[in-house]
Amino acid sequence: MGSLIGQASRALMRAPVPLTARFGTGMVNPELMAGMSDAAKLDTFDQSPDVFAVTDRNGETFAAVEWRLYRKRDGRGRVAGGDRREVTSHAALDTLTMPNPFLSGHDLRWLWSATLDLVGKSHWVRVDAPGAGFPVELWPIPPHLMSPVADARRFQVGWVYWGPEGQKIPLRMDQVFYSKRPHPKDPYAASSPIQPLMVDIDAARQAARWNAVYFHNSAQPGGVIEFPEGISDTHWDQFVKRWEESHKGVHNAHRVAVIERGRWVERSTSMRDMEFSQLRETNRQTLLAGFGFPKTMLGQTEDVNRATSQTAREVHADAITLPKLRRFKVLLNRAYLPAFPGGDQLEFDHGDAAPQDQEAMDAHHQSVATTANRLLDAGAEGDQVMEWMAGQGLPEFDFAGRQPVTTTTTRGQVEAHHHPHPQLTARPVVPVLADGDPLPGVDHLQESWERELDALLGDWESAEDDQKAEIVAAVAAILTAQGIDGLDDLDVDSTLTAALLTESMVSIADEASGQVVDEAAEQGVTITKVEPDRDLLGPVAAGVAAILASRLVDSAKATTLRTWSPPGPDDDTAAVIAETVTAVEAGLAALSPATPRSQLGGALTGSQNEGRVVTVAAAEPLGDVFASEVNDTNTCQPCRDIDGTPLGSTADIEQIRQSYPAGGFGGFVDCLGRERCRGTIVIVWRDTQ
Repeated sequence: MGSLIGQASRALMRAPVPLTARFGTGMVNPELMAGMSDAAKLDTFDQSPDVFAVTDRNGETFAAVEWRLYRKRDGRGRVAGGDRREVTSHAALDTLTMPNPFLSGHDLRWLWSATLDLVGKSHWVRVDAPGAGFPVELWPIPPHLMSPVADARRFQVGWVYWGPEGQKIPLRMDQVFYSKRPHPKDPYAASSPIQPLMVDIDAARQAARWNAVYFHNSAQPGGVIEFPEGISDTHWDQFVKRWEESHKGVHNAHRVAVIERGRWVERSTSMRDMEFSQLRETNRQTLLAGFGFPKTMLGQTEDVNRATSQTAREVHADAITLPKLRRFKVLLNRAYLPAFPGGDQLEFDHGDAAPQDQEAMDAHHQSVATTANRLLDAGAEGDQVMEWMAGQGLPEFDFAGRQPVTTTTTRGQVEAHHHPHPQLTARPVVPVLADGDPLPGVDHLQESWERELDALLGDWESAEDDQKAEIVAAVAAILTAQGIDGLDDLDVDSTLTAALLTESMVSIADEASGQVVDEAAEQGVTITKVEPDRDLLGPVAAGVAAILASRLVDSAKATTLRTWSPPGPDDDTAAVIAETVTAVEAGLAALSPATPRSQLGGALTGSQNEGRVVTVAAAEPLGDVFASEVNDTNTCQPCRDIDGTPLGSTADIEQIRQSYPAGGFGGFVDCLGRERCRGTIVIVWRDTQ
């Protein structure tokens, strides 16, 4: 079936009727396509202040919209269910963010919008790194320098770039990312509002020139000097010279003219008769109508208030920005992304282009808060109201006057009492015992964790610097020996960092084991400390160290692919390699320290929980085990749900352990924050001694 579909697809990749006059293949001269030349349209950007203003405002508004990359399919090519998963690290994102060393992603989008406004089309020429097979640079080309190569049967088979010295450089179809606003008359041409507006643009330009000439010629209307008897050429030259010296230029305005043997005959039209101000205003209104552009966005404030200004911005977003975003999305998803491996499983999507109306947002938030209070007064559950508020775009916050949830426990028995008006908080309230005492605190765990993490990060920074130096040297050696083809062999040793992390994990697990013994003693119960299993924690440390090492390697590879260009016969090979190596070194130095802190912190949390669990599992006295998220600075919904929840007794510790995996990344296994979770277990020991 697949082969039949492929054959049908290839058969359809041609025009059903000839769409070009030439039978065979040939270039389409852009000057002969529908309407005026592309170069003339582009010139209006420099010649008309109104065209400049509209094009620039459109471009800045369009370029400011944020773009994100999502995975739309699972690993086996099926459409993924539920919400799309955002992809934050990908070569397609890198290239779109920095298309080439001389252009930012914002400027690329601005140019795309500007050429679409002026000419109706845009061309990007891709540059692939040797051996990469995907674009690492994008170069926008002025539309008047690109010609399609038409074909009577296949419609189009390529492009020709017209170089500055008359060169004709052929380009394949897959080398150019092309988008356009179609023209209804010519299938090879594009349409833009400049074409029908050209007469008005030219009229405005000529009016401005007339004004300039008017002031240049003494700010006086023209006329005719008559000599009834005629004069010789010598006398004429003298007369012209004296007249220009006495009357030409604004500085000579209103001087009395003396004409020997001649007379002045008025032949002018007054400035009032010309009505240039009305003419230019009419031309401006026509241009704005052609672009569909609200006049208030050009800074014109006549008959404008806050409401009309906000409406104009909304109309601009709806009528101009959103259609462009949809067209740009098609370019990215149907042409740009397929150029990357696995690109068919990804898709770009844009953020909200609508302007923010702060007053409307404030009114909406007030309405939601009022409704939430009414729901609570009517007896609605706090969690349900909290979920509804999140759907309305509000963060969770406290309601004044609401009483907190109170959960009363006895040793060996859990009993919940729900207040009719629960408090909405960022973290559920910690349960209390029947006598009013809170569950045992775990502040000491946080103190130990912060102390151990700070010490580990100090050693880690030094070890990671050594890894970076090793990677930089390896990149230089690979480029010297093999060029970019050897980049797949780039790696770095993580033995030292794994050993550092293992020692920290064992140390904090041992301390946590002793802390749970102390907690039991404070409740009058004696249990025995159990040493953590180094053989269990060591592989976890090695895995974390390998992940962080691969982060450095991936960064170096990406920078090399973006900056490397094979040296030519006249290039200094050592200098070319040094340039790429310097970029790799700078990229590694710029990596954020947040990732190591998060990963190492998660490993230490898992080690603390392992130390607590192994000691509790070996204890003979029975106790009730509760989940605790009090050390979390930001608590996700799953952690809020489990915080303070009884998990069972110490006899069930092996089942409870599945929620807090040994040496795992972070605390509670279902936490959305993964390694950032600080969840743990708290024991209320029963009176059995």
